[in-house]
Amino acid sequence: MKKRVKILILMITLLVIGFGGLCIYASDYRTLDEEYYTILEQEDVYLIDDYVYFEGDSEIGFVFYPGGRVDYLAYAPLCQKLQEQGVNVFLVDMPFNMACFGINKADDFIEEYEEITSWYIGGHSLGGVAADMYAVNNEEKIEGVVFVGIYESMGYDLEKTITIVGSNDLRVGDSVDYSTNVYIIEGGNHAQFGNYGENDGDGQATISSKEQQDQTVQLIIEFMQIE
Repeated sequence: MKKRVKILILMITLLVIGFGGLCIYASDYRTLDEEYYTILEQEDVYLIDDYVYFEGDSEIGFVFYPGGRVDYLAYAPLCQKLQEQGVNVFLVDMPFNMACFGINKADDFIEEYEEITSWYIGGHSLGGVAADMYAVNNEEKIEGVVFVGIYESMGYDLEKTITIVGSNDLRVGDSVDYSTNVYIIEGGNHAQFGNYGENDGDGQATISSKEQQDQTVQLIIEFMQIE
């Protein structure tokens, strides 16, 4: 009996240490300049619990999952640019700043915003991987997937996807394992899809973050066939 108690105590201790380590790792996330918080004060931008809703004037909805260990608001500039093109964008705050812990959050928006008739999902880096996993298991709910700064698909129909990477993204490089609907932004890197500073192991961008995001938005709009 004493041996079982010792084993149980050891297991609980390891779980506590592991969870504590995860919290420390996840809390060390990349944040953004304060000026971008002003976007939340703009008209038709709503901070609601664990997401920001950028209300567009179309019937298209786009759920965006942030990159791993990145303040989700770092993608507010990109999402606002999509809103300006009419897209209803839902920028999601993930548990522990890791999209893998909130893969099915898209269900919340699809169920609540019934007036939106066409849904897309996507994300940056780890967020794109999580979005892909959601799409594979919910093909009947969405029209397509937007991959930003990722290089591998989990099996979703590539004809219904768009992959956007920077030519100087050393975290992806030339590792994209398919050629369908892949677009390279010349001079772009991994970090500049968001506004959170530099990424470890990334290349140096030769274009501005604004230019990189403008090109990204244009590609996404064309993919969604918004006129």
